[in-house]
Amino acid sequence: MRINKLKYIIFILFLFLNGYGLTAFQAESNIVKIEGNNIYVNWGSNDGIRAGMVFSAYRGIGVRHPTTSEEFEIEKELVGNIKITEVFPEYSIGKMVSKRIEPRIGDYLELIINSGGEEDILSLSLMDNKKGLILSIDEGIVNVNVGEDDGIQAGLLFDVVREVILKHPVTGENLERKKYLVGKISVESVKKGMSVCDILSGWEDIKVGDEVVLSERQRSDMGIDVLGREKELVSELSEKELEKLLLSPEKLIEQKFFGKILKINSETNTAVFSWEEGFNKSIISQGNNLGIYRKERVIHPITKVEIGIPEILIGEGSFIRIIGNNGELRILNTEAQIKKGDIVGLVEERPSEMPESRRTAETTIGKRIDLRKEAETLTQDVIRIQDDLDRLRAMSDRIRNIEKSIASQKVVTSALKKDISDIKEKLSFIAESGGISLIPPQTTMELYGAHPEKAKSFRIKYTDDIDVKFQFRDRTLLVSLDVDSAKVKSKMSADKYAPLSEKEFESETDEYGEIYDFSELGLGETMKKEKPFYIKYMTYIIGAIAALILLFAVFSLVKKKEVKKKPPAEEEIEFGEEEEEEELEEIEEEEESLE
Repeated sequence: MRINKLKYIIFILFLFLNGYGLTAFQAESNIVKIEGNNIYVNWGSNDGIRAGMVFSAYRGIGVRHPTTSEEFEIEKELVGNIKITEVFPEYSIGKMVSKRIEPRIGDYLELIINSGGEEDILSLSLMDNKKGLILSIDEGIVNVNVGEDDGIQAGLLFDVVREVILKHPVTGENLERKKYLVGKISVESVKKGMSVCDILSGWEDIKVGDEVVLSERQRSDMGIDVLGREKELVSELSEKELEKLLLSPEKLIEQKFFGKILKINSETNTAVFSWEEGFNKSIISQGNNLGIYRKERVIHPITKVEIGIPEILIGEGSFIRIIGNNGELRILNTEAQIKKGDIVGLVEERPSEMPESRRTAETTIGKRIDLRKEAETLTQDVIRIQDDLDRLRAMSDRIRNIEKSIASQKVVTSALKKDISDIKEKLSFIAESGGISLIPPQTTMELYGAHPEKAKSFRIKYTDDIDVKFQFRDRTLLVSLDVDSAKVKSKMSADKYAPLSEKEFESETDEYGEIYDFSELGLGETMKKEKPFYIKYMTYIIGAIAALILLFAVFSLVKKKEVKKKPPAEEEIEFGEEEEEEELEEIEEEEESLE
């Protein structure tokens, strides 16, 4: 079932590549069978395969559109590297020299290094007089620095290679320079001093600055002595060297941690450590810098979830010697007290141009950077910042409410200003027109006061907030709002009479109860002469109501007395019957005694 799926994927891939006229990568050979450590390849000596060749195995991945499910791009995943050990006419057998994932039937191969054949894809130069380099990359279009003046023609194939420097894992010394294949390109157009190429394989691996060389067949056609040149420049790589070459930089150091502290001598400031089983002690020499590490449990400051247990560098030392199955180092500096069980390993070296990170705590012997305290401090700072933000939000809301209140007060103030301006306009109109009557039409009003010769000023409460002042002279009534106007003052100044105060007015009105007709004061016919009915006959009405109340009270008392007389009579009757019965009982008792 799996083989059928692989065949279907290969068929779809073939249609895709033929339909677009290019290949996403150069699939030159495939894995057809796997038996234990032996991997069978469908190419043999008839196809130019020789023992010693090294291939990279890739697996094609189809990327589908999430909505239409249409396959719109092809990616590849590195499986590992295979070295050919046996060659037959129709097939070859190889072994994995490095592996990232398990190989499968159908994985395709690309040649990396041919150490035993007459044709080699690695070359230090394109021509004898010029080195081909990639100048730029733009959406699959590559520009190289060789063109028609270098004999380049459209249709030629180039191999893109990259030089790698092998370094010693401890000392960092450059050991050897090697080159490996990263992709293939084809020439589409040629200009003077430059060629435009299309990427056939290695879409993500090719970079600006990589070297380009003619593919093996192209170089043979151009008369280049491949065999002599490549044998001089390229040496055979061992399986171990190839594995180091293809592994990621982090894995160049085979084993970072290789021992644990067994014993500490505080007098000599040295420590004895054990070696991990299988560690190659020969790579460590006297004077090499070593690191002392301790595993620390890291807790997230907010969620309190354990993040991990990394190895923290707490000190450094210098390797002294090998003592039997153990090693000895000299402690140079520490950030915490070294204890039994701490881990010994290699020190990570930073590039010279990379600045060292600054520590927040002083690096002194016996003083430890307490990560937990720092995490708690950070948590408290975060909580404090959150509280400050909440307070700022509350203050912002209060400021917003104050702004709304001020805006509403401005509206009310503007309305009041408008009302005041209207009142001023009306008062000015009244002043210009010579006054206006404060008494509504068809209203009856009577004033009680002293004789006109003795009192010429009255005050009445027109509303709760307005007192109206009435003054008359020479059959003319002058009305003002509590305070005399200029016109009233000029009118009253002709007479030396001073208006009465409120207390004097009350005493005068008590003494004199005469009624004055408003028509005599010049107020017109709208005012009536007599008092209202309920005021004029108030005494009679009150007297009649009192008499009715008295009569009702007398009638009620009489009724109550009649009701109280009946129950005593019944009690007397009942009391008489009881006496008769007692007398009869006494007579009967006397008769019995006589007998």
